Amino acid sequence: MRISQNRVCTCRLGIASEGNDLTSMVEHDCEAVISGELESVVFDFIADSCITRYNGAGYPADIALDLMEKRELKLIRNPKGSDECDGSHHNH
Repeated sequence: MRISQNRVCTCRLGIASEGNDLTSMVEHDCEAVISGELESVVFDFIADSCITRYNGAGYPADIALDLMEKRELKLIRNPKGSDECDGSHHNH
C-alpha cells in the first residue's frame, strides 16, 4: 500500500485484505483508496469507514493518482469495482 501526501491509499488488486492494510488506511486517515475489484468484506470495511473508492485498475499508482486528482477515475460503488449502484444501500 502506498499513501500519498493528500491521504490517498493505492493498493494493487489482491493486496487490500482484512487486517493490516485496511487498519492502516483508517489509522492514516485516508480520504480515498485507488484499487479495482474488492472482496465484499473489504469493500464494506472501506465504505463503512467513509473512504472514497476509485477504480485505478490497470494504471500504475502515480498515473492513477494523477487521474484521480483530475477527476478522471470512476468511483467504485460496489465490490465488483464498477461505478454502478447495486441498490443494497436503499434497503433500510
